[in-house]
Amino acid sequence: RVMFHQNEEESEDEQVGLLSANTLENEDKNGTYNSNNDISKMVKKKRKKKHHLKPLPFEVMHKASELKANSNRKSQLKFQDRESSRFACHTGVIYVTLSVALGIWFWSSHQIKFYSGIQQYHDLRIDDIQHWCLDKSSSFCPCTNPLTPKHRMGHKLWKEAYYGNIREAAIAGKMGNIDVVFLGDNIIEEWRGLSYGKLDPNKEQNAQVFENLFWEGLGYNNADFDGLALGISGDKTFNLLWRLQNGELPDSLNPSVWWISIGTNDFGHNGRTFCSIEVVLMGILRVIEEVRAKRPNALIVVNSILPRSEDGGAVTSQENNLPTVWEGILEVNRELKDYCSNHHNLRYFDATPIFLRQKPDTKGIDGQYIPDSMMGDYLHPTAKGYLEFGEAVVKEMYHIMDSSQAKGTKASDNSSSIEDNDDDALLYMFKHEKQGSQENNV
Repeated sequence: RVMFHQNEEESEDEQVGLLSANTLENEDKNGTYNSNNDISKMVKKKRKKKHHLKPLPFEVMHKASELKANSNRKSQLKFQDRESSRFACHTGVIYVTLSVALGIWFWSSHQIKFYSGIQQYHDLRIDDIQHWCLDKSSSFCPCTNPLTPKHRMGHKLWKEAYYGNIREAAIAGKMGNIDVVFLGDNIIEEWRGLSYGKLDPNKEQNAQVFENLFWEGLGYNNADFDGLALGISGDKTFNLLWRLQNGELPDSLNPSVWWISIGTNDFGHNGRTFCSIEVVLMGILRVIEEVRAKRPNALIVVNSILPRSEDGGAVTSQENNLPTVWEGILEVNRELKDYCSNHHNLRYFDATPIFLRQKPDTKGIDGQYIPDSMMGDYLHPTAKGYLEFGEAVVKEMYHIMDSSQAKGTKASDNSSSIEDNDDDALLYMFKHEKQGSQENNV
């Protein structure tokens, strides 16, 4: 409206200006000037009109109303668009947040707890176990608390084997020249040609393999290291834990390397007591942390759980679509590898390629199998299996320490009361003392 009236006034000013110029020109010619002439009257009239706006035409008023209404509608639409965008943004953020939270919950409920941050055995909690059975859909599997040490004294042969291990550990500690001590179950004991502390004629070749690789002190073989094997058939992680807390880890026993191989029995055998990945892993970590607590500066090698088969050598089975023991073993081994990589003085040794083969024209786990020449029952190594395994262990020992330095850094000899010429006799006794198992007392 203001612009309309300004334009009208400017046009009137132009008319007044022209009239004034013509009138003044005529008066100059006549030589007279009248202050009350028509020009002054018109100017006064014009100035007076400026204070009285004319009413706007209806068409202009209607057009202005439409323009204002359109402007309000556009502003309202812009506001609605902004609100819609803001709502969509907030909704997207909420959706993403819920998706991430649900994803984390789903992953945590279907995966095992990541244990690489464990620093001592007190950090292991039984409450962290979410599934006790390998088959998560099953609610019954009689698995024992892996953090509670447990003996097998009710088993007469086990007790004799345990007493024999205590004696050997004490003698080896007194001699003070052991490079590596193997801790474990039947896999370790049968490498010595023993079963529950007694010599087994069917495993004599196993013992010969061990002597040739780890009985340097005998002097008649080409062994470069002295080793001690402390294992008992059928033991699980909590059984080994009890043994370590009750005599098999004497203060005098300080080898260059502790080699731990345990866990396969915790899964179960022949369809019985298939415990979960979490239960088995926690039991192994508890054993490792026990050795670390007793030997803070020791070098510990954690052996992978060896391959095994419940189906004639094939490590997988599509029957009932249930998880196989080998699939559980693979997951435990992956966690053990991560655990060792995050801790000082821990090394992981993967023995899987030694015992596992791949069928021609196949890829992946479905084509893998265990040759019966390496494991006759697809659980325990044969003499050939122990030989290849032992050679790989020796190679790893060379990687861990130089042979000459290892000989110079052994624990000091505490056997002042033992004659030097008795060393061979003592080592020989390691092999043959349990033939008279009825006389084996601590």
